[in-house]
Amino acid sequence: MRTAIAAFLIGGITGTEAIQAQQSEITVATMSLDAYTTGRDVKELKRAKASIDKACAHESTKEQAKTWRYKGSIYTQVAFNQELKLENPNAGYEAYQALMKGLDLDVAKLEAKGKPKHKIPGKSTYSTLFEAVSGALYNGGADAFGAKNYESAYNHFSSILDINPKTAFFTKTKIEFKFKEAEAARLAGVSAAKVGKMEEAEKLLMPSLEKGDMEEELATSTYSLLANSYYDADKKDKAKEILAKARKQYPLNQGLLITEINYALSEGRLAELEEQLQQAVEADKNNVELIFVMGNMYDELFRAALEKGEEKEAADYFTKSVNWYKKGLETKADHYNCAYSLGAVHVNYSNSLARKLNEMTDTRSETYKKMNEEYNSLLKSGLESLLVAEGIKPGELQVLIALKEVYARLAEDDKFMEYKKKVDEAQGK
Repeated sequence: MRTAIAAFLIGGITGTEAIQAQQSEITVATMSLDAYTTGRDVKELKRAKASIDKACAHESTKEQAKTWRYKGSIYTQVAFNQELKLENPNAGYEAYQALMKGLDLDVAKLEAKGKPKHKIPGKSTYSTLFEAVSGALYNGGADAFGAKNYESAYNHFSSILDINPKTAFFTKTKIEFKFKEAEAARLAGVSAAKVGKMEEAEKLLMPSLEKGDMEEELATSTYSLLANSYYDADKKDKAKEILAKARKQYPLNQGLLITEINYALSEGRLAELEEQLQQAVEADKNNVELIFVMGNMYDELFRAALEKGEEKEAADYFTKSVNWYKKGLETKADHYNCAYSLGAVHVNYSNSLARKLNEMTDTRSETYKKMNEEYNSLLKSGLESLLVAEGIKPGELQVLIALKEVYARLAEDDKFMEYKKKVDEAQGK
């Protein structure tokens, strides 16, 4: 009988005692957080997290604003701790959500009393907590982005952008971040595009793109990502609308041109695109960059045809590419990109012949001899143009490496050793 009574008494904790127990969890959490802040003992932070998690889950304390404020503070510290953030990669995002819940509870309490929400207590505390959590969100977003966990990255970065709008009712000045908010918006937009949230991505990215706030390389790659994401989602008209804006803003950018080529190829509109570009050249005959873009377009098509084994198409694109690169050099004799690309396209074509020659067993046949002559001719033509490129930009590592490889294939050992030395010097060896 005594055992049964004892068991009943142990299990029969009163409601008041349960509330006190949960309030003590908050006390433990805050004291452990203070201890961690002072001594940096990770055990104290773990204890704080465990206690606040219990308080947030319990009926007696989960509707108290202070519970969620403490959770926000504790989880922010978890997000900054190198050990614990590995176990809790979303700690920064959870901290932000906790602070928002605490803020909502404080506002609801005021409104229930008929008081305006800007009268919430602890304004400076909230400002300090939100400033701290912004850093945790940025770091967590960067980690997720690097790990290609774009859904998590979007949650982190987009939350940063919500902090000032959602706290504006009680702060006299914006909460300051220790990073550029525009970069958070860009990363949020890129992450949104990666996970198919296209409307969010466009909303986040287009204002900065249209203002020209990004450097060209970053802007054009972002435009391409946005357009391609729409295209992959079978919203081709929207994709082409965005690409058209990008091409108008950066008409000579090769990356955007390649994107446009891919769309034209997939839709059977290459002839239309070729005509448009040729008209552009005719309208500005001395624009060597536009001429180079034409050569580069055919160069891309040439390489794509080679990979597919479409030999006739590849030969046709090769000829067109060579003619445009030559036209570029006729327009501007010291145009490095035209000279280098003219050499590279010859070497790339020779690579396809080298593979065929290696597969042939009868090296005395006329077919082999003819192909070998063509192979050497392509290499020598490539060498001639690469030397022109070197003359335009002496010491350029890209062209030095190409020349070293060509001399190796031509079995010109002295020249190979000469350019090997040049490459080593350019690489600081």
